[in-house]
Amino acid sequence: MGKQNNTTQTQTQQQGEQDVQDQDKLATAGAIDDAEQDSEASGDSSGEQSDGQGGADSEGSEGDGSSDAGSDAEALAALEALTAAGLAGGETGADQGEGGDEGEGADEDPINDAPAVVDAPAQGDLPSVADAPNDTPVAIQHARAPSVTLAPVAVTKEEIKVQQNNLTLTILANQLAEYAKTMHPSQPMTATIGKTQQTILWRTIDAILKLEGAEFIKGYTMLLAFVNENRDGALNERYIYRYFADLTMPNNDRKNFNRILNLLSATADPATRRLGLEQADLAASLAGFRDGAIQQRVTEFYSL
Repeated sequence: MGKQNNTTQTQTQQQGEQDVQDQDKLATAGAIDDAEQDSEASGDSSGEQSDGQGGADSEGSEGDGSSDAGSDAEALAALEALTAAGLAGGETGADQGEGGDEGEGADEDPINDAPAVVDAPAQGDLPSVADAPNDTPVAIQHARAPSVTLAPVAVTKEEIKVQQNNLTLTILANQLAEYAKTMHPSQPMTATIGKTQQTILWRTIDAILKLEGAEFIKGYTMLLAFVNENRDGALNERYIYRYFADLTMPNNDRKNFNRILNLLSATADPATRRLGLEQADLAASLAGFRDGAIQQRVTEFYSL
């Protein structure tokens, strides 16, 4: 009798446990249905919002899609949790359902709406100096040449005088060349031109006679060579005294001009200079010059 009672109690206890397990399965199935209903409700809500906006705001649609995906994921997680937990499936499913409701407002989350942070460029992405355009101005530092201080060159009075005399001889030579060109028999001639050129010739000869020392020797030698070279041209005996009557100069200067031209013509040729000097009478040719230094220099020249 006692054994039967124990057997009966055992069966009764097993039946109670079977009933509890059946209740748990029902609770689990109810939680799954609730999760699916929440997911469908969330999907319907998102579809209505998308239809109301007409697809104008792309960001809002993306936010709803994120909420739907989140709800589905949460429903699957709740299902797995309920299957693993067993008896705690009802309470866990309720909590997951509330979490799914909160997921519907994900599009209002300020964290998701915040602008994306732009990463700073890496060190290797920074532009280098070598990437600068070719036309970029580049400051070029030029090496400064060392300053050189030149010592003043001492010039003596004698050297200055020689330079001045050389310049004077150059000017006198140019005047003689101009006379020979202008007074050449082949050139057209007028009394005005002839008178002017004869005056220039006299002043050139007078300047040479006033030179001193070696410069006088150079100048007088140049004058004799000039007369000898133009013996068949402007200084030919037929043309040398042209326009003398038109000269406007003192009578003594005209006489000295005439006499010195005669002396130069007689002694211009180096081959016959001695014979010509005897015919010209050197003393008489120089008598009209009041400057004794001129007479002395000319006389000494012919005595060399």
